[in-house]
Amino acid sequence: MQYGLCNLSIVALRNEPADQSELTSQVLYGELFKVLEQRRKWSRIRLTYDGYEGWVDNKQFRLIEQEEYTNYTSKKEQLCSDLVNFITDEAQKLQPIVMGSVLNAQPLLNHTFDGETLVGQKQKNKLIVFHLESREKLISHTEIHVSTAEPTFAPGQCRNNFSDVEEA
Repeated sequence: MQYGLCNLSIVALRNEPADQSELTSQVLYGELFKVLEQRRKWSRIRLTYDGYEGWVDNKQFRLIEQEEYTNYTSKKEQLCSDLVNFITDEAQKLQPIVMGSVLNAQPLLNHTFDGETLVGQKQKNKLIVFHLESREKLISHTEIHVSTAEPTFAPGQCRNNFSDVEEA
């Protein structure tokens, strides 16, 4: 048995081994899977998280050893909790990742991440609620100062009432 790791932001999981095939799901950064069948360009995989099966392009993942797979699946998942954030790769280039991306295998990929995380497996549909609640707490602790002074305009400047615009 072979094992794999998604090292890209989002990878298409297809119904058949073809670029034009129906998209059945998506594999997020850091997700682990078993490689069930490998062809020249495509591999059929089974995701560890939810058991979905499908085909991915061989250029869009990294094969890992069984020991690495076992090591990372035995730990609680550390998930990106921001809607969108970035990891830094070994060349110091930023790569976008999305909410729900798994961050456990960063050391294996020589990637770093400085954003907000959740620990433990969560239902993907509850991640948005968590994100909104954490942002609400952040906003409630932030003071916002708004100027109440009336803006001044020079003669002839539009005051956003569009009175000087001709109708067509």
